[in-house]
Formats: sequence, C-alpha cells, structure tokens
Amino acid sequence: MQDRHSSRRSHDISNKVINGLRKPLQALWFVCLVLLGSEASAEGLSASVDREELAVGETLQLTISSKLDASLGISLFNLNTLDIDSPDVTALEKDFEILDRQQNYRVQFENNVNNSLVAWTYTLSPKRPGTLTIPSLSLEDESTDPIQVAVTDAPKNPADSDLMVEMTIDKQTAYVGEQMLLTVKLLYSNELVDGQLAHPDAKGALFRQLEKQKEYSQTRAGKRFEVVERQYAVFAEDNGQLEIPAVKFSGRFVNRRFGRGRYETVASQAISVEIKDPPAAFDGRTWLPAMGFSISEKYEPDLAKLKVGESVTRTITLQGLGLESATLPPVTIETPDGVRVYPGQSETSEEVHAAGITGVRSQEYALIATRPGRFVLPEIRIAWWDVMNNEQRVAILPERVMQVVGSAADNSSPTPRQAPGSEDLSIKAEPVTAPAENVTDQASVEADSGWFWPLLSLVLALLCLLLGWAAWHYRQLSVRSPGRIAPRRNLQQSPRQQWTRHDRAVFEAMTPSRFASAYSIWLQKQSSRPEAPLNASALDSIHSKLSSLQQSCFGNAASAGGDSPDKLQAAIIGLTGEWLSQPSGPDSEQTVSATSLYPERAKSRKERH
Repeated sequence: MQDRHSSRRSHDISNKVINGLRKPLQALWFVCLVLLGSEASAEGLSASVDREELAVGETLQLTISSKLDASLGISLFNLNTLDIDSPDVTALEKDFEILDRQQNYRVQFENNVNNSLVAWTYTLSPKRPGTLTIPSLSLEDESTDPIQVAVTDAPKNPADSDLMVEMTIDKQTAYVGEQMLLTVKLLYSNELVDGQLAHPDAKGALFRQLEKQKEYSQTRAGKRFEVVERQYAVFAEDNGQLEIPAVKFSGRFVNRRFGRGRYETVASQAISVEIKDPPAAFDGRTWLPAMGFSISEKYEPDLAKLKVGESVTRTITLQGLGLESATLPPVTIETPDGVRVYPGQSETSEEVHAAGITGVRSQEYALIATRPGRFVLPEIRIAWWDVMNNEQRVAILPERVMQVVGSAADNSSPTPRQAPGSEDLSIKAEPVTAPAENVTDQASVEADSGWFWPLLSLVLALLCLLLGWAAWHYRQLSVRSPGRIAPRRNLQQSPRQQWTRHDRAVFEAMTPSRFASAYSIWLQKQSSRPEAPLNASALDSIHSKLSSLQQSCFGNAASAGGDSPDKLQAAIIGLTGEWLSQPSGPDSEQTVSATSLYPERAKSRKERH
C-alpha cells in the first residue's frame, strides 16, 4: 500500500514538472522556428469597424487583421519593426479622412498551433453625410470585404454623445470694426488623455482670445460633462458675409466604463455673420463703433499758475470699450496765438475683461506761452457710434483757460501801462514817489534811460523762454531714454534705414484699414524723434493723404475724394520715402530708444556688430 502511494505521488510530481516545462518548451520551439525563416508574411485578411452609424464630425475605428506566419522569421525582441507590408488604404481617402494609424501584434501558440495576428487600426472621420462604403482593401493576394456605414448630417443628442464642440457668437449682424464676442466650448464625458482644440480663424477678421480658458463641469440631459470654454473678441475688417469655419477638436480618450482608449475628433457648426458698412448718418472723421467712449485730460502744473516761458504738460486720454487701441485716432489740438505746442510721447494699451477689450490711447503735449495774457484752449469733439443704441454720440473735452503772467524777472520791473480796453492779468507795479528835491534830477535820468528797461525786460523774457524750452527738451530726452541723456550713436538704425529695410514692407502688406490705424501711430513716433527730417511741407502732404484714407476706411467715403483706399495707401508710402530722404535735423546721428518691428533681427544685428 505504501509503495502504491509512493508511485502515485511520483506520478503527480512528474505531471507537475511536465506541465511546468510545457510553456518554456513551447517558447523554445517558437525560437527555433524563428531562426528558420527570412521574412514575415500575413494571410487570412479581414476587416471590421467599431460602429456602423455615426454623425459628421465623429470618428470610427477600422481594424484590418491577418494571421501571422511566425515560422518565417519573427524577432521576439523587436516586434514593432517587423518587415511586413501594410494594406493599401488609398481608396479610403475618397470619403474618409485618416486621422490616426497604428500597427499591433499578438503572438500566441496553443498546443503547438500558431494563432499569432497582426492588426492595423485606422481612425477615420467621414467627409460627408450619407451611406458611405469602406471599399475592399488588399494586401498581397488577400482582400477584405466592403463595409457600409451610415453617416448622418445632424449631431447626436447630447444624451447619446460623449464629445461635442459648440461655437456661438453674440451678434448676427455687426458693423465693420465692431467687437463681437465668440464663445467656443468643448464638452466631453470620458477621461481625456491629451488633445488639441483649434483656435477659430476666418479671412477678413481678427480674433483675440480674452483672458484664460475656463474649465468646469456641467450636466446636460442627465449626463455629466467636463467643459473647456474659450472666449474671443472678433473684429471684421471688410463688409459682406463673414464666414467663421467650424472649430475642430482631436484627442485621445479612455472610456471610464470599459477602460479602453480611442482617438476621437469632432467639429462645431460653422457660423455666418452679416457685416455692414458704417451708417450714412455718421459724420465723424474716424469710424469708432464702441459700447462706450470717453475723452479726458490732465495738466501739470495747474493752468492758473503759469508764467511766461514755463512749460505745462497736457495729457489727453481716449478710452473705447469694444475698440482696439490701434483704432483710436491721434488727437489734434489747436492753440491760440501766443501759445506754442510741442507733441510729446504717445502711448497705447489695452485692458482685457469679460466684456471684451478696452483700448486706451494717451498723448502728451507741451504748452509754452510766449507772452502774458488770458488764453482760451478750444474744446475738442470726437464723434463715435454707440453700437448699443445704434446712434451717433460725441465725446467733448470742454475749453480751458490759461492765465499767464510775466516771469519772475518781469515782476521786479515796472509794467507798461496797457491801452484802454485791453485785457491783461499781469501784476501791476506800485508807483514810487521820489523826494521833492530830487524830482528834476530823477526825471532827467529817466528821460535819458527810457530805452533801457524795455530792452532789459525783452532780454530777460527771451532768456526765460530759452531756459523753459531747454528744460522741456531735457525732460523729453529723459522720458525717451531714462538715465541716459548723452547722445547714443550706432545703437539703432536711422529712420530712413528702418523704413527702407523693414517698415515699408510691413505697411505694404497691411490692408488699408489696418494701415490707417497703425501708420498714424508710427508717424507720430517718427516725426517726434530728434533726427527726423525737418520738412513741414512733406509732413502736411502725408497728413492730408492719411486723413483722406481714414475718411475712406472709417468715415464718409464721399469726403475722401476720388482716390481708392489702396491708392491712398500707396501714395502715403511713397510720400513717406520722400520725407525720410530729406536732410535731417541737427541731431541726425543721434538715436533714441524705440521698439523694433522685428526684435529678434535687431538683436542678432547688434550681436554681429
């Protein structure tokens, strides 16, 4: 009995040993087969899809598989680089877009039978609705059977869809240059691994993303979605129908229920907006369609405490809700006789918020009175179009009064008596009575030196005016180049070189409307540079053409004359070249700090020199 149990125990142990060695022996047998052949081949070609009904913008997966003849040379250590031909899928591109391609292997032996497979997986997106056919695909001498899929035009109900892209806009009609708010939402319910959501784009329009994208959760038709939301400000540059193409998303997901990954793509619906010309009722010089507009100013020092020759800085600021800063026009101010004006720095900036964009433009002017008196600065009026109420409005800067008295030196000397009826706010000197015994001598001295005091007053006034101008000029140089007032040579191109090499090509590539806004800013900066050409007539011609172009692009086209915007743009570019070719000012070799149109090129040139 004991021998029988021992024999049975030995038999069980042998079976366990044989079973334990079966898999290693199969692997060894497979390795031996690997070493016999030279090139792998596939046989028994078949095709299948993961769904036969879908909507335009959705995807399906086509899998083509074949039995792998492993006895013809498979490398166990490098399966992904096997020399196996792929099926010819060119015929698929007629009705489908191939978004992704993958090749996988399954090497398996059961009871010395080869069940190894090679599979090619294609992610397809239909190009049109209807009943589409996946044609027969071939590999060597094998072919697959055709497969029909039904593609619907309408997207699925949110309850049946796991992935959607929605695009909406706040206006169906808008004016040229008016701000529109575009919202793009990506909704998905599966686990997102990675993906790309395209930015909207359209010919004849400018898109500006507002703030950062928002990410939150939302429930629709009882299903929970993760949402990615982006908002854009859109500005149309031309009238007519603005077509915003569909926004597309592509990404990889993992199904939470089944744990399987797949590549998916989806697109939103396209959007069409009617863009209108500025209304005929608008009579402003520059077309400004905004939700709100304001003009403000500040003075430093106060206008009521000025003396002859002193400089006062006047800063005028424009703000437009729903306008880009580049579209805000430069402000031209008028001054009465006896007050000189010198343009200073011009700055533009933008504030981005939920309501869109607020453009800001600030311009400095230095005012210097050449004589005492009371001077009235006329009011400034800027017409703009209220897009909320669809009517014209006018932003007004009321008139201001400058009260200027004589300089400190003038106050110590007698002030000549004014003619009856003349207005003079200068300080009156108190009369001084001389002793009686000296009246005759004093009168004689005053008669002999009557010319001296007026001449001295004139010299002192001119000296104060010169010192005031020098202080203002020094201040402007300090602002332009903080901490460095000494001339800087060969650190930047001259205006003519910059125009010839860079700026001209940039302006020529712009549309007339963009050119009219950007060029006015560029011209103001260049004309205020110390080395700018001293040619007032050329600048007057440029300003005249620029005003006509702005009228043609943004205002009443009839008042712009017979030239088209393209011709006006070309004329301005030609006049600019002639202006910059004229002799420069006394500081022609000096340069001031300015922002290059191509910072990287400027940096590389500086490093080379």
